Amino acid sequence: NILSRFKQDDAPRVYEIDQKLSSIQQGSDDVTTYYTALVTLWEEHKNYVELPVCSCGKCECNAAELWERLQERSRVTKFLM
Repeated sequence: NILSRFKQDDAPRVYEIDQKLSSIQQGSDDVTTYYTALVTLWEEHKNYVELPVCSCGKCECNAAELWERLQERSRVTKFLM
């Protein structure tokens, strides 16, 4: 299959983004600049990471909504660090 043969693995890019997220600091940047840098990394990370898929068969488990809430909590914590 040509797709599986030439498809690039996103793991190195996800790793790089995670490294940047773990080391980013406000430093001498103003809050707007710092927040913009964080949002840019978060959005890029979201492009590579798949949301959980509903597994209940009735779409009553709200898996994607729960995942997004968890991510939002993590982002708030990172912003305040």
